[in-house]
Amino acid sequence: MFGKNNKSAPRAFLSKKASAEALFDTFPDATVVADPAGGIRAANHAACALFGYDESELTQLLVSDLFAGDAADSAAKISEVAHGEAIGFEAECRRKSGVEFPSELRVAYSVVGGIRSLVIVVRNITHHRRAVRSLRDSEELTRAILTSALDAVVSIDERGIVREFNPAAEQLFGYSRDEAVGKLMADLLVPVSKRDSHRAGFQRYLREGHSAILGKRIEMSALKRDGSELPVEIRVSEVRRGQARIFTAYLSDISERLEALSAIGEERDKLEAILSATSDGIVLIDPSGFVRYANKSFEDIFEIDALSIERMHVRDLVARLQQLSPLPLDSFEKLLTSSAAGGVRERRSERCSISLPMERSLEMTRKPVGSELAEQGSWLVVFRDISRDEEIRRAKDDLVGNVSHELRTPLTAIRGFVQLMLDERVGPLEDQQRKFLDVIAGNVERLMALVSDLLDVDRVERVPLRADDVDAAELIAETTTSEAARAEAKGVALTWEVDDGLHLVGDRERLLQVFQNIVGNAVRYTKAGSVVTTVRQGAAGMAVIEVTDTGLGMTDEEQHSVFDRFFRGGDQYVRETGGTGLGLAIVRTLVQRHGGTIDVESELGVGSTFRVTLPCDEATVSSAGALRGTKRGESAVPAALDDPTPASSSNSGEAPLVLLVEDSGPIRDVLLEGLKLEGHNASAVPSGQAALAFVAANTPDAVLLDISLPDMDGWDVLTAMRGERRLDKTVILVVSGHDEPTKAARLGADGFIGKPVDVFALSEEILRAIDAKASAAQSVGI
Repeated sequence: MFGKNNKSAPRAFLSKKASAEALFDTFPDATVVADPAGGIRAANHAACALFGYDESELTQLLVSDLFAGDAADSAAKISEVAHGEAIGFEAECRRKSGVEFPSELRVAYSVVGGIRSLVIVVRNITHHRRAVRSLRDSEELTRAILTSALDAVVSIDERGIVREFNPAAEQLFGYSRDEAVGKLMADLLVPVSKRDSHRAGFQRYLREGHSAILGKRIEMSALKRDGSELPVEIRVSEVRRGQARIFTAYLSDISERLEALSAIGEERDKLEAILSATSDGIVLIDPSGFVRYANKSFEDIFEIDALSIERMHVRDLVARLQQLSPLPLDSFEKLLTSSAAGGVRERRSERCSISLPMERSLEMTRKPVGSELAEQGSWLVVFRDISRDEEIRRAKDDLVGNVSHELRTPLTAIRGFVQLMLDERVGPLEDQQRKFLDVIAGNVERLMALVSDLLDVDRVERVPLRADDVDAAELIAETTTSEAARAEAKGVALTWEVDDGLHLVGDRERLLQVFQNIVGNAVRYTKAGSVVTTVRQGAAGMAVIEVTDTGLGMTDEEQHSVFDRFFRGGDQYVRETGGTGLGLAIVRTLVQRHGGTIDVESELGVGSTFRVTLPCDEATVSSAGALRGTKRGESAVPAALDDPTPASSSNSGEAPLVLLVEDSGPIRDVLLEGLKLEGHNASAVPSGQAALAFVAANTPDAVLLDISLPDMDGWDVLTAMRGERRLDKTVILVVSGHDEPTKAARLGADGFIGKPVDVFALSEEILRAIDAKASAAQSVGI
């Protein structure tokens, strides 16, 4: 160890020359001079500033007092310095304040003027260490970034030599970092066909500073190790380090993106081809109400150039279409402007007629693009020309009407003659004869049901419905009563339960048809057990009706098809019971037209539950859009007879004079015979002209008028008769297989009777109609 300071030792080597003292004091590094024992003899200004002592304080210390930590080790290094040698090392030093700092020391041993001395130069390296640490941290961060980067990173110098090649680059191009670093980037990654232009562009930039790619995103091809090329997006940046330049490229594989864009392009082309080829006109409306697209068929339908309406607001489009067409487009305007105004994003359809070069019928459907729950979004409006469909529908209606008439005509004759024979109006019957006639009568009734079902399938979709206030309990009671006998005969318990005071809103006769069909099916397909009907108040103004049976049940496949037209289950018992398979299809249409729903749950061999929802308040009916065009309680289909009370002839006690106008000989014969047997003074004619000739000479109490006549239209006969004031008190009943009661009422008929008719019930209806007309005339003083 160094000994204590010898205060009497002279500063001989400093006093020899004043210039040496000046150099010592102004030396920028902290410098102290110590004797071999370690006592500090002198210190310059830099040393005083570094350690925080003045010179007098320093000269009282040993060199070891300036060290921190293991001071003995540092002092030992200094004491080992031999004459003429110099050593350097780093150590922790301590200021007067106790603050420690890293330092770099240089120690030399020399003899100056015969005095042996140690010269110690101390330099504070705190900032240096910080800089080194910061550089090391920066390098580590850079390495971490390069290692974890998703993009391939390749750095080159001015010669084009690769200096950095990160793991993503290794994976993308197939070279390891060791293989890539030090190689020319052009030879590694640039396709052969583009190397010359790459080198020329790189050298031009180094000379002139102009680059087409620096700082930009560009797409190009790059070369992989296996010789294949792949499309990449590249961004190049330049960093200068003094005079040196480093260029770093960030490369991304865009193969998937280009494939996706290509697929999108193909899909766009396919969509454009589909939209162009479809016969439906299509318009796309953005959330702000502006037209974004219209296809070729839209142009053809409305004779408007699609490009001319793009970016046009729908209000302007509606105005333009109204100018082109002399017919109003209220439905079109409502459909489109409500789309532009926002609101509930639900699918909606409207129909309208237009007349551009020719009259057309259009069905327009508005559908939200994207989620229907979104508050904002685009709309797709499809215009379908249904003119041909309307023609087909009318042709179908005509066919159904004609077929039904042709079927009802012979059925009327057969039914009438069978009734006359069964009632022994033409003579007594033997038991075997009655048995055969009963079979004929049963099959006639079955044929009548089939014809009625066929007509109902078409009729229920278009005839108006009433909006009656229907007592649910009365409706179910009537339904149950009609099925009670059949249920009892099969051993089926038929029960029902309805919430007190619950009323339905709808056409009573049609609702009765719905319940009789569902409950009737339940009884029909239940061999033994029970059928339970419940009617409960549901949510949102709807009633819930459930009909549960313990019958055959259905498979999942049968449940999906049970509401389809003509569907029949596969069970042998189902086939044996007969039927058209139209009943539930009719029921579904009627329920939906009332604004309700119907579904079924069933388990094979266990039973089925049919669940129906129907409106039970007027607000629900209105919001559902059901029963349109008919006021509550107002009949949409006029009844043939309003007064159910039988009455006698109004002809002063004499038999009513009845004219039967019927072209079919068998029907004319059976009805005429039946009317006479019922006491009517009946006459029959086969044509319209004969009918007009008869009423010109006679004033009948009633006319039974067929519509299909050989010489003139029955409607024209009706119009002509109603034009005669003499016939104001004459009851005219249309008897036809054509189901057109509304038209009959509009042209002045007092009622409509559909074929086939019950020959004896016909007599009662004539008497009721005559009495009702006489009572009405009396009430107004005629």
